[in-house]
Amino acid sequence: MAVGQCDFPTMPSIAGITLGTACAGIKQTVRDDILLFFVLRLCMLQKPI
Repeated sequence: MAVGQCDFPTMPSIAGITLGTACAGIKQTVRDDILLFFVLRLCMLQKPI
């Protein structure tokens, strides 16, 4: 469990990965408590041989 307030460092961007947060109200309704990941599969973008 996170305790206290701290500054989170800036994360470098990575091609094909998207992060998102949302407030689902699981324990509190004043901050985001869900982390979503979207990972792009690059092999699906390549043309078949």
